[in-house]
Amino acid sequence: MRKFLLVLTIAFMGIITHSFAFSDVPKEFWAYERINRLYNDGIISGFEDGTFRPKDTITREQVASVVSNFFKLTQNEEEKEFGDVPAGRWSEGYIKLVSQYMELEENDGVYSFKPFENATRIDVAKLVAKILGVDNEEIDYTAINKFNDKAKFAEEDKKYIAFIAQKGIMSGDEKSNFRPSDTITRAEFCSIIYNVYSPKELENPNISPNAVLSINGEEISEDEFNLYFGLQKKLYESIFQSYEIWNEQIEGKTIYEIVKDETKEEIILDRIKLQKAAELKIELNDAEKQEINAYISSSEGSNMCDIYNLTSDQLYKLESEAKLISKLSDELYKNIDHSKHSHADIDSSLLIGTYSARHILLSTQGLSEAESLKVKESAEKLLDQVKNGADFAKLANEYSSDTGSNQNGGLYENVKTGEFVKEFETAALSLEEGEIYPELVKSGYGYHIIKLEKKTIESTRELTESEKQEIKVNDLNEISSDWLKNSKIVVNKVLYDNL
Repeated sequence: MRKFLLVLTIAFMGIITHSFAFSDVPKEFWAYERINRLYNDGIISGFEDGTFRPKDTITREQVASVVSNFFKLTQNEEEKEFGDVPAGRWSEGYIKLVSQYMELEENDGVYSFKPFENATRIDVAKLVAKILGVDNEEIDYTAINKFNDKAKFAEEDKKYIAFIAQKGIMSGDEKSNFRPSDTITRAEFCSIIYNVYSPKELENPNISPNAVLSINGEEISEDEFNLYFGLQKKLYESIFQSYEIWNEQIEGKTIYEIVKDETKEEIILDRIKLQKAAELKIELNDAEKQEINAYISSSEGSNMCDIYNLTSDQLYKLESEAKLISKLSDELYKNIDHSKHSHADIDSSLLIGTYSARHILLSTQGLSEAESLKVKESAEKLLDQVKNGADFAKLANEYSSDTGSNQNGGLYENVKTGEFVKEFETAALSLEEGEIYPELVKSGYGYHIIKLEKKTIESTRELTESEKQEIKVNDLNEISSDWLKNSKIVVNKVLYDNL
């Protein structure tokens, strides 16, 4: 099987296990577009199980983290001292930033933020209004007349509600009530942040009417989108051995919609990778071009064109793109500082046996990227303590999020190789007995601090070619996820919805 089809197969099988759209935010959900816009822009994130939990309430510290990063707040006044924000808490820095725009309880110079309480609608309205400069604009107080519960508004709150309403940032419920004292859900909060975007940007995206996507200014035409979409559909029909699957639904979305959305996200990521390859001047040499042309002219290439209804030019395009991405992966892998990676390197051998290790886990599950960075800072402080001789078991008991080991000093005994996630195991097995891994180890669970107690290695084996390629692909995907966050993606919604 040629490489581009291998790439398609991997991506396609991913549809079964994950989607870029959150599993609990179906297309018909009222905030679907808003949540997905913020997610694609790297402003919000979901949970490890693929959900967003849009109806859950949001806490004051979570609001502080999103608002600080969205508005890129800086410290313009002396930092406040808080009596209810634990020192080293991941949200501590964000709370200090947003506190510049909030009225807080104060007692002898010590303030109260109430980080773990649920945020209210008036909390958010006042915070956003102050950041946007409510005091610098003339307020149209008639804007509050649209709310049926306006008689209940506190006098000091009316300015903020009027400002936020006249800007179109917050509105009332289905009964036209503002409900200032009510808590706010994750979906409602996303809607508010979404509404802060420039209306011009939202209503008139800079994209040609005949383009489906624009990725950093490079447009994808309808024909080009349908090339990839057609391949995905045919491959999916082959996997399920059926042509009548497209109207079947999974969690409120048809398989057709799921595959279309997955195709869109794959096109975006691959195009960003190809743009990066061009930036690094990675090109196909004459020998590689001849190899692709020879394949297209072969019976295998001809059969591929027949099966997938491709022209020879289309097959050349697909093969060339797959080869360029592969070369980009090889190039990036060569330049990675592997001493800071916890996974195995492609030239290493896998160890077979058992080991015992202690670890401290600071979980990042369900946290945004900004929140995760704060957790990382806390983990680095703990790692420094461990390196300086602090009692590892005691710190694990006190700080580790892993309920399976934290009451046992973080200890897991006689673990078989292959049993734990690769990042954890590779780091642990690289140590000598009694040694502490010198860096934080990042896994899907969060940040680990690891100490090896003992290991018994019975044999070793070399990595397979498939395992080596997986390491390179994972490295590229990790790096390209950062590229995606800094990319400008525009979707022609009218054209996309009608595909």
